[in-house]
Amino acid sequence: MKEQSSNFHLILRLARYDMKGKYQLHYLGAVWQFLTPVIQVLLYWLVFGIGIRGGAPVHGVPFFAWLMVGLIPWFFISPSILQGSNSVYARVSLVSKMKFPVSILPTVTIISNSFQLIVMLVVLAFIFIVYGINPGLHILQLPYYLVSLFVFLFAVTLLGSTISTIVRDFQQALQAIMRMMVYLLPILW
Repeated sequence: MKEQSSNFHLILRLARYDMKGKYQLHYLGAVWQFLTPVIQVLLYWLVFGIGIRGGAPVHGVPFFAWLMVGLIPWFFISPSILQGSNSVYARVSLVSKMKFPVSILPTVTIISNSFQLIVMLVVLAFIFIVYGINPGLHILQLPYYLVSLFVFLFAVTLLGSTISTIVRDFQQALQAIMRMMVYLLPILW
């Protein structure tokens, strides 16, 4: 944790460059960071909300808002775990040639992905306003859950990046597990 706090400015700078570099060669640029989740949400909504459920609300909440509450954290958790677990291996040339705090690499990935999470939470607040949903006092739990989420992701990605560097098959297995988790966990259902 001391290494994270002492290199926080470096983490933010690398996260910003990571975001810029990820979509630099695409015509739409960073729009893809939001366009991909929108396409997935619409597909899940059409299949599960309109197709299977027939548009019926869940416990009085419209299915679209219900779906967004589950998918927005997942759109942050899944890429953070996958990219964070591969972060040390992907930048092994950077860390092997100079003195560099390796443990900040998973954090850079998490912070880079958190910009998308913030925008998506704002979109979720707008959806709540449109549907007239009032979370009430439950909104006070959001800071606790966000801090817990970041701590969890840091622990998982730090462990995953260590294992992935040693056992390369771990990354492939992790990708398969994360694909299954979207259907096994109560994210969609």
